[in-house]
Amino acid sequence: MALDALPQEDHMFDAEPVEYDPYCTWEDWEKDVIRFDPTRRFGDFFVYASCHWPEHFGAVKTGSFSDLSSIETLCQSGSTRLRNWTEQYCRPDCAIKPRFEFEYQLYDPLSITSLYGSEEALCHLLDHSHFDNGNFFEGSAMKAVHQILQYGELARLRILMTNSRIGHQLKNLVFFRLVIEKRSDPAIRRDASWATRFSDDPGCVHAPDDWQSVFSLVELLLETMVQEHWANDLLCIAAGAGCEPVVGQLIVSAQDNAGLMAELLHGRCAQLGQSSHQSVGRAILGNHVKMVEYLLGMPPFEAHLRHVSSQGQNVFHAAASRHCNPAIFRLLISRFPAGMYQQDNDGRTPLDLVMMSVYDGRPGVTKILLSESDIRGDECSP
Repeated sequence: MALDALPQEDHMFDAEPVEYDPYCTWEDWEKDVIRFDPTRRFGDFFVYASCHWPEHFGAVKTGSFSDLSSIETLCQSGSTRLRNWTEQYCRPDCAIKPRFEFEYQLYDPLSITSLYGSEEALCHLLDHSHFDNGNFFEGSAMKAVHQILQYGELARLRILMTNSRIGHQLKNLVFFRLVIEKRSDPAIRRDASWATRFSDDPGCVHAPDDWQSVFSLVELLLETMVQEHWANDLLCIAAGAGCEPVVGQLIVSAQDNAGLMAELLHGRCAQLGQSSHQSVGRAILGNHVKMVEYLLGMPPFEAHLRHVSSQGQNVFHAAASRHCNPAIFRLLISRFPAGMYQQDNDGRTPLDLVMMSVYDGRPGVTKILLSESDIRGDECSP
């Protein structure tokens, strides 16, 4: 029906592009678009209910939540009901083209409540729902985390993790890896149509204080990561992403925790694989100069500076194979000059890799390596 309603004679793909106007309202933008009439199938109340019930849901902070079973029915994962209201929700003025994307397959009652319900409603659902009744995804908590990191209030991650019934699903390296990846992704910005429900600035990213509240969850799992031996994995992931809050929190916490310090210093990156570089190498591969400088300023992490991967590559090889950043080479030479001369399993020195590099910093790094070699002479040679 929508295709039949399109103009049949105009050359619509030859039209001039529309100039972006930041002050244009949705009503003006959709003034001449093709619309549909949902009243024949669903009734007049359907549009209002689909578009505005989440606002009512978020406003309910006191009283009885005994009827949350109806929310579970409406938002049952993969259900037709969920698809119907989400399809209308992203078309509040009944335009055929949605204002924003809403992939209903990604949601269930927990993720919807995490985004739209009040904190009181979320806590009630967590404490009283039966997560094995077919309404929820398997691993529902992690699915909700994905949506909160994209669109929701980050403070709700603590509510999920500290819940006695499903919190165990998030007390692992997978959770923190996802948080760090999302925090580091510049594409994670809230769509304007979603953000109006959570922020006055539709284009904003999560505020630094919000992220700090998430990173503080590291403190809750210090003993767990020591017992399960993934503290060093977390350190390396955070270092590779330039995530200073997590790295700093781990190192500060380890000052008074001998078990944690031992894991951070001598862990084998079991989750990342034996070929992975340690924390300094991961920071170099991510081209995070400040992170490299911070780690090199920590005397206990000398072992990570001298770590050799299964390919026989040290931190200089890592720096040469990625980015060729002169600032990083200067830092490494100041702490580990002998590393300039080491060969990997293929007999290549860092200089060999630099010469084969396509990065812009190659000339500067080549000059640094050659000049340092001349200055030091046989001091550091094998």
